[in-house]
Amino acid sequence: MITAGYALPLVALYIFLSLHVVNARKTHRVSIGDGGKDDLVLRIRTHGNLAEYAPFGIVMLLLAELAGAGAIALHLSGAALVVGRALHAWALGFGGPMGARVAGMVLTLLSLAASAVLAVLA
Repeated sequence: MITAGYALPLVALYIFLSLHVVNARKTHRVSIGDGGKDDLVLRIRTHGNLAEYAPFGIVMLLLAELAGAGAIALHLSGAALVVGRALHAWALGFGGPMGARVAGMVLTLLSLAASAVLAVLA
């Protein structure tokens, strides 16, 4: 199953970003909310953004795969999703360039759109 191969790195990124938030919570002794700590706010949003887009992207990729979309198209869409989410997380949460954040969103949205079209037309 092609989709599972793209879910794996997204889950790894999700766990990494979760631990990134946990470490800041421990440092600032904040268990709920952000405690007004700017770095914690940024870490929470970086993690949250992945949590908002990655599951939807994986579901759309899976629907495309189940509909019978071709392997090359699935790999292109899956790779765009993973690279897009990684670029966005790097730029937003770790000081990467704004261009990486924009590229990450473009790749993510292209992946969502492509998977949706593949799911319907395959």
